[in-house]
Amino acid sequence: MEGVPPHRDAALRQELVGLYQRGLDKPVAAPRSGLDPSCPLVRQHLCAGSTEAIAVDLRIERPDLAEQLRVSAGRDFGCSEK
Repeated sequence: MEGVPPHRDAALRQELVGLYQRGLDKPVAAPRSGLDPSCPLVRQHLCAGSTEAIAVDLRIERPDLAEQLRVSAGRDFGCSEK
């Protein structure tokens, strides 16, 4: 999950919800209505994707976007800073 944060792209979010509902390699990890960061697998993927997207923002010299994403990943998904 890298690139556009899923909370900013409704179609991507719906595709991801469907993927988790069908079960990746484990039982269902998403509720019927959206991505659930309380599910460890979902949170792991959201945080990993956020980390990679932050790195992209920094490479393209957009520290403002990187900081916004860092803050929202911590607040919305419970991601820790590394």
